[in-house]
Amino acid sequence: MANGIFGHKAVILSRVSTQGQVLQEGFSPQQNDLMIWAKQMGYTEFHSIDTAESGFLELESRDGWNNIFAFLEQNPDFRTIIVTEINRLARNESVLMFVKDYLYKHKIQLLVKDLNFCLLNPDGEKSLGADLMFNIYTSMAHFEMSTKNERKIRALKEYRKKATMVFQDPYSSLPPKTSTTSSSFPSGISA
Repeated sequence: MANGIFGHKAVILSRVSTQGQVLQEGFSPQQNDLMIWAKQMGYTEFHSIDTAESGFLELESRDGWNNIFAFLEQNPDFRTIIVTEINRLARNESVLMFVKDYLYKHKIQLLVKDLNFCLLNPDGEKSLGADLMFNIYTSMAHFEMSTKNERKIRALKEYRKKATMVFQDPYSSLPPKTSTTSSSFPSGISA
């Protein structure tokens, strides 16, 4: 894969939604997996960008993409971006469409490891099939979080009804929530 117009250099992008998901500063399991995979694909030089930001941010608020755009402008020999999933790029549809258009315009390859997906053909041109798949994955990335949030809200309502302690979801950007009531707790559990 690493040849032709795309060369052997790649930007590795890993994104988590909150700082609580960062296990250790400077180490990301996502980044590590991508580096191993990129080496297997023939890439030999890397620039890593790790961010902890919501996938729903608008483009101007996204440090990760702003860093990538700046890096690519200064390093035009980096012609490939590698991510684990499309939703690691963003979950906001307008941001994903902007990114796709930017990649097409500058003939920068996007490789999505978990989908075994590449945006451009080996000659740097877009294909109808890849464009269609990107659009489908974009819709899925946006709606999977909407569905998850709806399930979470329903579950929280049920937990509150039952006076069950609720701890923070590590993928949430909201502060931890607990519910306490004066109702009796099940045996063995005290307030």
